[in-house]
Amino acid sequence: MNTIYRSSIRLAMIACLAQVIFLPRICAAEPVRVKSSDRIAALQVITNKYSAAASARERAEQCFSLLKQEMKLPSTAGMGSAGGPIDTGYVQNVIIGSFLYSNAPNVGEQERLEVREWAKDALKREGEADKELHDRLILLIGHTGDKSVVGELVTILQNHPEGYMRYEAAMALFDTKDPASVPALKHALETDTYARVRTGGSLEPNVGAIVYSPVRQAAARALKHLGLSVPEEADIVDAKNVVPQLEKMLYSNDAPFRELMFLAGVGGPDAEDAVNRFIAKTASSSLADFARDALERAKTGRAIN
Repeated sequence: MNTIYRSSIRLAMIACLAQVIFLPRICAAEPVRVKSSDRIAALQVITNKYSAAASARERAEQCFSLLKQEMKLPSTAGMGSAGGPIDTGYVQNVIIGSFLYSNAPNVGEQERLEVREWAKDALKREGEADKELHDRLILLIGHTGDKSVVGELVTILQNHPEGYMRYEAAMALFDTKDPASVPALKHALETDTYARVRTGGSLEPNVGAIVYSPVRQAAARALKHLGLSVPEEADIVDAKNVVPQLEKMLYSNDAPFRELMFLAGVGGPDAEDAVNRFIAKTASSSLADFARDALERAKTGRAIN
């Protein structure tokens, strides 16, 4: 009996030791997941006019803190309930646009000046040592209408690898209303391929989803703001441009039903190949059946239309 007891104690100690050694590694390997809806909810608390923030500077500081959290730990990607991908780019765009209450037209000049001065202080404090923070603060300064950053905004619009940053640069150039930005805006309108999906809120795969470039859309808006004409539907891009973004989302959660429906709705060989790759990889027979059905219904819908 004594031997059995000692053996049990020894096994328990080994189990505890194994947890001490391996559990931190397991936890470290599994990234913490943050829902985009939780991040947006936190932003709404900050920007609510009844929040504790007593000044534009305080609100900007809180928005900046949330933006840094999102940059460090990006929200999980998925499809929005009203249609369109919701990812860290979308979340960061919303946060940046909220420093000035989403650039509402009734924002007073005094508030713009307060946020501008805060952003310039933050640029000296943190932006000089961190290129990613630097670029985002430049975007914010541009949103206040400061023409001194137009050159840097143009550089972001022309060269930044992330489409959501190029979009924000075009939006900031809209706010500066500087004619010097016209060549860069025209080039973005003609060439940028950062893509998202617009479906009018429907998640059915046969709705004829429209694939467009938010960068082109923002560039068109900025050019019109400067009094220039823009061709109709200049923001529409080839559907293949959105497929890589949507395909990644198939593997970002356990039940990618919306993602599959969007890909099926986008259509074309690239989208169909992405869905078929998922069918071949998934261990869930129900998800595979759903994917096949979504493809079939999308093809039928396009044939009818």
